[in-house]
Amino acid sequence: MSADRANLAGLLRPGPAHPHPPTTAAGIAARFGVTPEAVGAWLDEGLSTTVDGIDPFAVANWLSWGRLDRCPVLARRWRTWLGLFLPFVRGADATRTLVVRRTLRLHLPHGVARLRWWPPLLLTTPGQRLDAVRAPLAWTGAEHTGVTTCDAVDGLATADDVGALPTLSERTVVTLTPQTGLPAGHPERRDLTALLVDLAGDFRYGYRHHPPGVQVAPDGRGSGSCLDCVLELGRRLSERGRAWRLRAGVVASTAVANPHFWLDAETTAGWFPLDPSLPAIARMLARSQPELDWRAIANAYVTGCDARRIVLGRQHAIADIPGGATLDSIPGEAVVEDGGQVLSAWPCMDWACGECDVEFSAARTHG
Repeated sequence: MSADRANLAGLLRPGPAHPHPPTTAAGIAARFGVTPEAVGAWLDEGLSTTVDGIDPFAVANWLSWGRLDRCPVLARRWRTWLGLFLPFVRGADATRTLVVRRTLRLHLPHGVARLRWWPPLLLTTPGQRLDAVRAPLAWTGAEHTGVTTCDAVDGLATADDVGALPTLSERTVVTLTPQTGLPAGHPERRDLTALLVDLAGDFRYGYRHHPPGVQVAPDGRGSGSCLDCVLELGRRLSERGRAWRLRAGVVASTAVANPHFWLDAETTAGWFPLDPSLPAIARMLARSQPELDWRAIANAYVTGCDARRIVLGRQHAIADIPGGATLDSIPGEAVVEDGGQVLSAWPCMDWACGECDVEFSAARTHG
């Protein structure tokens, strides 16, 4: 994988346009469905703050590690999210065909003179088939002039005189099929299971803001987001001489649609998926839900994969990105001309910033 970018001056940060900035106790209360007095109590108990206010990501992490009884809204969201994957763990997942409506936004601090945008594309992969595509990556809204039609192959979209929230959309019909992976007795599966359980048992999951160009969690290897978790797994695979490739996508549920990272690892039988974040998250939630068996979830996601995620990405890295490509361009790229400078404007390391809103509806069911 590419190293951290050295030229951070070549990056345009969202600034005041960031959709999840630090806020007040009243703002946190509204976001998490509690009273300002409850937030005050959390602060008295040690919830951290910054000079700019209270970080909603820090609040979610503080609550998620053993305090979910204090926030029913967040507890319900986590139960719903993890519940999407339990049918696969229990061997009851099924093929599903979905209409996927994506809306992608760039959060720019202000309007810019010109934008070149290569957003992540829906891919055809094992377990994912694109049945139909309509109006792919169409510009929406009236913030752009001089709009150029998106390239059908590479997905490049360009526009002049762009406002602070340029937006693309598409509608696609996708069929997702669960993958069972290597048989339980396969020696490589046993080795990969041990590796995944070891990582998930030590990794402290948590939301974090990924500053543009920074690919590794501040503490190095032991905590962070799903991206941090999967990059640590990749590091351990590399130490063992096993090839791997990063995967990115979004969980297919309109109720809790959110971005996600995992990876594919090479075995003697071919490439198979591994997802270390799901057992790491289950271990975190087991503090509030002791019935969760995070090791069973780890075992299910060794070379197997559910029909609950849409795979997004790019087939190749984009050249000449100021500061360097973002994760080999897998999550996309954006470059702007701003005040005579050419800058990267794709802080997609922090996917939770809302660059990708997705709605799903069933196109048909499968027996």
